[in-house]
Amino acid sequence: MRRLWIAWIALCVITFAGGCSSSSKSASAPGTTASPSGPTTTVDPNLIPNVIPYVVGAPTGLPNGWIVTVTKVHRPYSQAGQPVVGAGQQFVAVDINMEYEGETSETVDASTLFKMVDGNRELHEPVKTSNGIDGVYKQGTKHSGRLVFAVPPKVRLALTMDGTQINTQRSIFTIDPPTVPAD
Repeated sequence: MRRLWIAWIALCVITFAGGCSSSSKSASAPGTTASPSGPTTTVDPNLIPNVIPYVVGAPTGLPNGWIVTVTKVHRPYSQAGQPVVGAGQQFVAVDINMEYEGETSETVDASTLFKMVDGNRELHEPVKTSNGIDGVYKQGTKHSGRLVFAVPPKVRLALTMDGTQINTQRSIFTIDPPTVPAD
């Protein structure tokens, strides 16, 4: 499972880097094709992250009734009573809204759902704090909260969401810069 997660994060980094430097060509969806030896299998689109990272402030509709929005990025971030960050790092906070209109209930654990990946291809877990996002989501549930990460200063950042944990697709959100650069 850990290897699958690392492989997915590597794909996210490549997608993040490529999405920020590529033109806005439309990506073709996977499909079934015929070959002399027979049909090939379609890849589940929920297992593939979005091609271009979602930007800060854009409500993102995802399969199975989810709307996830990164509403604001605080970089650097500081708060009274917050622990001291290690040398060569700074805190970054990400405000997130999650809405659910799906049919079955889903349990969100933000510390396993979200990871920050930096331009050095390092993976960062959220700092363990009460975040306002965790909980059981039933149809009509809305939660807003803040995740805090310790990351190196002055590097590009992307937020990854392993949506398969909540029955939706894997997603990437651009954090720094908060928008996808124009070509």
